[in-house]
Amino acid sequence: MPQPEYLKPNLVEGMLYTLYFQRVAPQKAFERVKRMTGEETMSLEQVKDLFQQMDAGKFPLREMEEKVDTLVKVMKATTRKDLDLKTSIQLRRTFFSLQYIVNLDSFHLYNLRYEFGANKIEITFDYLKVTLIYVADKVTGIMFDGKYRLIEEDMFTLSEGFLHNVIRHDETTIETLHITEHMSELEHILRYQEVKPDFVAKKISLEKVLYELDPRELQHKRPKLKVKNIKYYSLQGFEDLYETIRWLDPDFLNNIQMTGSTTPIQMNESIFAVFYTEQWQKLKRIELMQPCPIEILCTMCHMGLASVRAVSFPTVEEFKKILERLILNISLNQFRIKCPVNEENYNAVIRYIETIEYQRNNHIAWHYLQYPNGSPRWLSMRIAKKRIWLRGPCFQMDDWEEGDGHQLEEDITDEPVQTVVDMADEIGW
Repeated sequence: MPQPEYLKPNLVEGMLYTLYFQRVAPQKAFERVKRMTGEETMSLEQVKDLFQQMDAGKFPLREMEEKVDTLVKVMKATTRKDLDLKTSIQLRRTFFSLQYIVNLDSFHLYNLRYEFGANKIEITFDYLKVTLIYVADKVTGIMFDGKYRLIEEDMFTLSEGFLHNVIRHDETTIETLHITEHMSELEHILRYQEVKPDFVAKKISLEKVLYELDPRELQHKRPKLKVKNIKYYSLQGFEDLYETIRWLDPDFLNNIQMTGSTTPIQMNESIFAVFYTEQWQKLKRIELMQPCPIEILCTMCHMGLASVRAVSFPTVEEFKKILERLILNISLNQFRIKCPVNEENYNAVIRYIETIEYQRNNHIAWHYLQYPNGSPRWLSMRIAKKRIWLRGPCFQMDDWEEGDGHQLEEDITDEPVQTVVDMADEIGW
């Protein structure tokens, strides 16, 4: 039976050329091609001979790239729909033309995890994990798909390459991007080394991953990365946020959760830069464990949900600034603030609230403030010595993650039976 036109030996050589640059051994390459074509189009000895030619630099690369283009035309109509995540990622690590097969449709990841700690970097694409292990400067061990090999390349550079090959496509969407930096663990391990690896001071650069590594010379013209949620663990905390969120699609980003650092945020130019980004101004939810000064708390008042820590219990003037902004947010669900105990400020805020709240309220814990311009909406306020809980018109009990440190463990009772709806009826709405 004659071979179909698309299984001619020169095209099979193109497939082997791709496998060679994926560092697949000749025996494995032979088996893969046989499995893909359904027949033995080349013998194992022919495959070994071809790989030896490639090792010697005697293989016509430009001609083979043209053969890969032919392979794309054959595969794109039938193969793309059958690709699993693992195969798709492997194809994205080959030629740009071959990536066309997986780039025709959007590429969705539920979880992309980037974890940098001690002497390794772990990148997980949903259920697939790539581990990069520091061996020596410019020498990195790679563990992927159950295989381990050494590469003469910087660990950080390799990690950026892996990320780029997966998220480079314009229509890539990510449900949750996890970024974890265990820098304290790394510093502990390296504390006795006189010469420290150069990657210690490095940070992941989304700008480089998205643009500088792209062969298409996009010059920042490609769409920003579509990430819905960010979970960020870093001892540097808020100081690192700007270089991450400014490369994300502001219309797609919904939630930021930051943990790790307990050092109060110090206001500086990079911190202010975050607040002017479109991403921050359109953000709907934030959970931040790093203590915030009043300036940062005020910049969160446009969000639907916020769970944060304050540097100190707000003074009356600081509390007024928060209220002035929240009372304009008709989409507010709830705003939670964990505060250090300050009896003087607490008592002063309580006295102030009693002068502005709905006067017919008879509950000793919850206070109510009517939205402006005769609105039927109410802002519910519960002030405790270590917590401030503000509920808006869109309040609904939210499932804050267990162990996030924002549970209201104080004796904060729920609102009374007479709800804000009852009060609205009482005054004639």
